Amino acid sequence: MMGGMYCLSCRYGLAGLSDGPCPECGRPFIATDPKTWSPHRHRSLFQGLIGLGFSILLFAVMIGLFSLLFNLNYGTDHFSAFYTLGLGGGVGLALVSAILAAVNRSWWGRVPILLVGILAVWVGLFLGSEKYYRVWQAAPNAPDEAFADTGPMGALIAGWIPGFLVVTLLFLPCWLVIGLIRKRSDHRGESDHSGAPKPIKPSIPPTSYPTNSPGKDRGV
Repeated sequence: MMGGMYCLSCRYGLAGLSDGPCPECGRPFIATDPKTWSPHRHRSLFQGLIGLGFSILLFAVMIGLFSLLFNLNYGTDHFSAFYTLGLGGGVGLALVSAILAAVNRSWWGRVPILLVGILAVWVGLFLGSEKYYRVWQAAPNAPDEAFADTGPMGALIAGWIPGFLVVTLLFLPCWLVIGLIRKRSDHRGESDHSGAPKPIKPSIPPTSYPTNSPGKDRGV
């Protein structure tokens, strides 16, 4: 989150406060000196490490899931094999990666997660095509087209292109929705406390005039 003013140590919101120590940790800051505070509420390095951890975990899940789906018995239904691996495995993992990337607050953390999502679609298309032809070849009286290998080779070479498009189309709406949720939450003061004290409006008693004032009796 950019555009604010946060303590370098504890990331407490300093917007609206005068120069002095941070109310949370006591670190001194000067409002006119950007070197003494940060415009980022969350540390980019910390968010990047979180994103890297999620990408490694998602990659491990991808390997296990594709290994399971590829070794399932699809009988003679080659279309089911392709849809399960390509859509269920690849696109499903891409959706998970898009959500995790949108939740992360730093591009250092988002990029590795999105790359795993692109790889998941890529691998899903390749393995789905490979399994598609294997199941088709095992069917009784398989036609000559079942022994062609153009599908898997095409997915292996150019599968990153649909992977990039799918992940982008999934990430953008997730990013917008989560951004709107955070913005509304920030306005309610639930997730982003600015640290600025709320102004107290002085209570001015209403001016009242006595009905029987001495001035009125004297005709003043």
